[in-house]
Amino acid sequence: MQGGKKLKIARLLAGLKQRELAEKALVSRSLVAMIEQERRRIRPYLAARLNKILGVSFEEENLEAQASSRLNRKMRGRNGQIYF
Repeated sequence: MQGGKKLKIARLLAGLKQRELAEKALVSRSLVAMIEQERRRIRPYLAARLNKILGVSFEEENLEAQASSRLNRKMRGRNGQIYF
C-alpha cells in the first residue's frame, strides 16, 4: 500500500481530522493533504512522528520511494530521456 493511502486510513481509524493530525505531527494541514493525495512523500522525520502518533510504520514506504526516485534520476540523461 502506498504511503498516502496508508496515512489516510490510519488517520481515519484514529478518528483524526487532517488538521488535528497536522497539529500533533507539527506540520501543516496542507502537507498532510498532499501526502494523502500522493503529491508528496513522507520524509524520515515525519515518518518517525507519524509512527508514534498513529502506531503505524511508514518507514518502509519511505525507503521504497527514495530508492525509486534515485533509480529514476540515475536512468535519466541530461535531456530527460531514460537510458537503460
